[in-house]
Amino acid sequence: MFNFRIQTYPSNSVGIGLHQPSSIQTYKQVSGNFTKMTHSRPDIVSRPLFVISLGLLLLNDFYLKYEFSNFLTGKLSDFAGLFLFPYFLSSLRIKWTKSIYFGTAVLFVFWKSPFSQEIIDWGRTLQFGFNRVIDYTDLFALIILPFSFLYFQKQLDTERKISKYLTVPLSVISLFAIWATTLPREKVDLNLNINEEYVIEMSKTDIFSSIQAGHGYNDSLAKNLSDSVFYLHFDIIDESRVDITALSTIISLDSNKTKLRLDKILYGYVTGGLFSGVDKGDVENLKSISSEKFKTYFQTYFIKPIENGNAENIYYDNKEIYDTYQYE
Repeated sequence: MFNFRIQTYPSNSVGIGLHQPSSIQTYKQVSGNFTKMTHSRPDIVSRPLFVISLGLLLLNDFYLKYEFSNFLTGKLSDFAGLFLFPYFLSSLRIKWTKSIYFGTAVLFVFWKSPFSQEIIDWGRTLQFGFNRVIDYTDLFALIILPFSFLYFQKQLDTERKISKYLTVPLSVISLFAIWATTLPREKVDLNLNINEEYVIEMSKTDIFSSIQAGHGYNDSLAKNLSDSVFYLHFDIIDESRVDITALSTIISLDSNKTKLRLDKILYGYVTGGLFSGVDKGDVENLKSISSEKFKTYFQTYFIKPIENGNAENIYYDNKEIYDTYQYE
């Protein structure tokens, strides 16, 4: 690629020189043609793959995660966000494109590691709803960055006349999607001893086949059948949404029966509104729930969905495996 500075003089002659810098424009050679280079290209946020990734990010974060929460919806935001975020920033400052993409990869790895916990804790003291789950399988989403980069470079070579009435709303929506990718949540430690036993008319194999692993690295049937201590995750959807994590013991009784003991309710996350944040009243309500009430919630939101074959929104983590990933 060759860069030229071409100056047009008042006499209509063309020369390459150092005079009248205000009239100098920068051009680059692309496939034998010369295309004007600019510092930003807001028009490329209207390109098809960018718009699709933006739509997927919004759809997933504000609907799919809550209606069909599963492994796929957990990863979709990472892929869409990693495609969209550096692409959008690069459209504002083209000459920083490589640095933006590299910085995005480094920032994502940092965010998904335990090293970011201090920043999250600091943010919560300022009432920001920072949250993330340490799951190293999320790093697989980094493979989308080269595709985003190549697509961005390809779009730079084509210029289209796009109305500002389209680019401005798309830019605003992109900023909103990047900022609002995760609703604010607040963790509430509970540590309530329950020690309630349930017998489910299913084999242990069938139970673990019917519920999903909270993190991909826990999805090992052989390991889960030999172990007995697990974290269980389920939602309480009453006047507010609360994600509960419990400690349990799961033991096979015979080929058709499994005993599940709810040992302890460990903590819950209260989800707030995008603009209103976490409602302190919801936090206090969660703290006031009794052990007996939690037994009812567990029966309703965890046991019955398994028995009815509708266990889409409940999850498990093998305690030994999960703790190893969290504290290594």
